[in-house]
Amino acid sequence: MWTSVFTLLIILAVWRIKKGSTTKSTSLLASIPKVRGYLPGNLDLLWKIIRNESREYCGDTFRQWAEEYGPTYDLNLLWGSQVSRTLSPTPDI
Repeated sequence: MWTSVFTLLIILAVWRIKKGSTTKSTSLLASIPKVRGYLPGNLDLLWKIIRNESREYCGDTFRQWAEEYGPTYDLNLLWGSQVSRTLSPTPDI
């Protein structure tokens, strides 16, 4: 019962965001590539960030996403836009 109510509230919130996305800032966000996870709210990406902090160099996961998506990408963690901008000392990214 609670899971269906929670799912319905999330669907309603996403619908409201998409319906009201007529401003300039939201059209700018639409052009930024999004990192896609397989769990709702990209919880798998959040877990990957937390897990890899102790196993890899700091920010190594973000470097991998920057190589794949470019220097600016949206993580969309927990249904909110988390735009990351990375600066690389090498010009190839």
